[in-house]
Amino acid sequence: MSGHAPKSGLPYETQEPDFRIIISIIPISLVVVVIFTFVCYFGAETSLSHEMDLKQTHGAEMASQKLEAFEAQEDSSMHNYGWADKKKGMVRIPVHEAMEMMVQKSGASK
Repeated sequence: MSGHAPKSGLPYETQEPDFRIIISIIPISLVVVVIFTFVCYFGAETSLSHEMDLKQTHGAEMASQKLEAFEAQEDSSMHNYGWADKKKGMVRIPVHEAMEMMVQKSGASK
């Protein structure tokens, strides 16, 4: 027990609670809950939107870097000598030289 005895000396309340106070607190509480809900919702939405924008930007940068690396590799393989398959002894020659060889070959066969 709390150690405080009611004014009447009885172990229970003898007076009715003031319902006007309780009824006035309910709408105030509802307004506070609605405002809190909106703040949480829009804060989370804004944060999520910002994070998605960052991920899309980062993803686009990564894709761009991968594409540039791929293009550089393909450009190098088209314009430089190299091994196509070293075990089989196959080499890769630049495209323009391969085209010249094909023209010479087709001119010699006529």
